[in-house]
Amino acid sequence: MKLKELLARCDFDSIVPHLLRIYPRHATQLPWYKEAYDILRHTESVDNDGTIRIAWCNDDVKYGGEPYIHINNCEGQSWEGCLGAQLDVADDVHIADAELAARCLWSLTFYGFRPDECDYFDCYRAPRNPYEEQAKRLEDAQFRNYARKRPGRFHALSTEEWKIYDRRQSRRNRPKRMRDHRQEVRIKQLKRMGCVENTIRQILARTTEISREQLAYLPDTQLVHEPDYHSRAYDPSRRMAYLHEILARYATVDENRDRYTRIVAVLSVAPEHPLQPDEREAFRRLIALLPPHAQVLSAIGTRSDLGVEAELLLVKSF
Repeated sequence: MKLKELLARCDFDSIVPHLLRIYPRHATQLPWYKEAYDILRHTESVDNDGTIRIAWCNDDVKYGGEPYIHINNCEGQSWEGCLGAQLDVADDVHIADAELAARCLWSLTFYGFRPDECDYFDCYRAPRNPYEEQAKRLEDAQFRNYARKRPGRFHALSTEEWKIYDRRQSRRNRPKRMRDHRQEVRIKQLKRMGCVENTIRQILARTTEISREQLAYLPDTQLVHEPDYHSRAYDPSRRMAYLHEILARYATVDENRDRYTRIVAVLSVAPEHPLQPDEREAFRRLIALLPPHAQVLSAIGTRSDLGVEAELLLVKSF
């Protein structure tokens, strides 16, 4: 059986209990598992000679852990190729199809819930705004303090050079430790400011109904959470129903729900597939699912790459 066939045999709701049992901390990620599942169901597989090996792994036993079922040849691989690969289940692995689908879905989404997000090296992306540029320069300066060389893309050093780096760092005197601490605090501040600035730019890029002045409160908040929900209905008449299902059924676990004081909600569609009057009413019903005590600023926006789908960006803060 190929992975494409396995997913066709298991609806998402049969997979969810296994995801929550095996990976209980992922309860907050169900909306994006749902999205990934629907992307996979609508992706054309590429037939190939590859196999996805499912077998027990004992690597953790020597460290006091337990044997676990390992999915080989999924993480970081193309989704099209994995869908067309043959599932090779070891004889001593006895699990239901829905559990096997859950484990494969977790493995496929290890680096991202969307194919275009599956980047091993996302942490090395270029800075997106002046705050992130300042943080990067300061991190590079810290690196040069002990590496004594210009940092490359991955701060790559030889084994011997890393030994020298660690030795120099371990021998820091008090003034250098204090300097490093001040720099680390500043880097953390700059990264936080960079994230907030990027969030503001995302909102302004989507809509003209919200001004930068209306978002001026964001840098002073304690927390900014910015989930984006993307419909995968593959039918413009169902895109709002899809988003409603995501919020009502799968986005229900949020430990900070009662603490949010402000929420920005931006519903975006492609210019060639504008919102219909009934969809605007559906947007109001989506807003009603948000915490009632929070002040909500809502707007309609556009994104040219959405096709027939819709995207809901929520920026929650307190």
